[in-house]
Amino acid sequence: FAAAAHLVREDSAGIAVTSIVSSLLGNDAGKVAAGNGEMLLPMHPLQAQALMLDPAVRALMDSGQIRYLGPAGPVFTATSSVRTVYSDDAAWMPKFSLPVRITNSKRVNRRHELEAGVAVARLFERAGIDMFEPRLGFLHDSAYVTLDFFGQAESGFEVIFRQNPFRGRAGDPVITVSALTAEPRPGHSSLFETIVRRVAQDQDISVRQACRRWFECYLDCALDPLVKLYDRFGVALEAHQQNSLLDLSQQGLPSRYFYRDSQGFYLSNSFRARWYGLVPEVVQIRSLFFDDRDIRERLSYYLIINQIFSVIARAGHDGLASEAELLAILRARLKKLAQELTGAGGEFATSLLDKPHITAKANLAIRLGDVDELAEGGSAIYTHFPNPLSRVGLFVAAEQAHAIAS
Repeated sequence: FAAAAHLVREDSAGIAVTSIVSSLLGNDAGKVAAGNGEMLLPMHPLQAQALMLDPAVRALMDSGQIRYLGPAGPVFTATSSVRTVYSDDAAWMPKFSLPVRITNSKRVNRRHELEAGVAVARLFERAGIDMFEPRLGFLHDSAYVTLDFFGQAESGFEVIFRQNPFRGRAGDPVITVSALTAEPRPGHSSLFETIVRRVAQDQDISVRQACRRWFECYLDCALDPLVKLYDRFGVALEAHQQNSLLDLSQQGLPSRYFYRDSQGFYLSNSFRARWYGLVPEVVQIRSLFFDDRDIRERLSYYLIINQIFSVIARAGHDGLASEAELLAILRARLKKLAQELTGAGGEFATSLLDKPHITAKANLAIRLGDVDELAEGGSAIYTHFPNPLSRVGLFVAAEQAHAIAS
């Protein structure tokens, strides 16, 4: 689409949005052009179809304020999140608004999410968080563009531009944790089992030893840096399986963890004054800030239950190592973090070791209740399970013989 500039709302933490959009056209840059006083907006085909059925959009098209330009640009492929797309030649991954409900929520970009992505990208750059830990990387949603008309909070034209650190690396083994833990096709091994057995063969060690070594490397980049990030900067991540990517280029062993999703940053209220001095607009986005008690509960679910417990469950199901020994490794790592860290991260690790119950998200209840947790007035539902990491929970875990993953 091309739209009259007075309708356009955009922001970026770095490169100008016009430059980002132009770069996404690739070899078609000379074929598609905005007119005087216009700006180009890329859209997902499904998003474009839905927009052209909107009477308000049709009226603006009839008046010449919006023009439909048709397909253009290189081939993009959907990532596991469906609405974010990737091209090996592009420096940016557009994240579109789709009128489709996926895992509890209609997948549209809300205005506060657009602003949060840019504000967090600025905060991380100015506070030095991006360079805090070499084993931790971020795919920032650092720019956006949309149209503003008729006083609507969202027009449907919202597009987020996510950084693509994997440009030119299409063949590299960077994999979402959800792909590793996914149930294999009948008669086939899981991706995780395939990788661990290859590590065992390459290093001439037993499968059990390879699994333990892989898990230790995984905790080095997926647990320790995230807990230390929360401890030092008061920033926690909604690090569930689909938001988590692992670089397995070091002979199949995890060497770096990447986090994506501007919807999933939790900033501690205790750091609010500090961040105001660096990025004043951050403190105006109320959806970013939480009390530490709430952060601990969400981090317990997303990082521990959803992500790490799922890896443990996959290993146990595939017969690579017992869940009990991997839980023991995780518990020892948390104990070390609890002893070393003195801030919010240390308190988080201690709570996982001491509390008999652990917080989990009740996804089935959310779905049965037809709750859109991302919509205004919507919220997730949480429950509690026996904690297999605590002193009391260890006995429960032994009786159940498996980790609780969701």
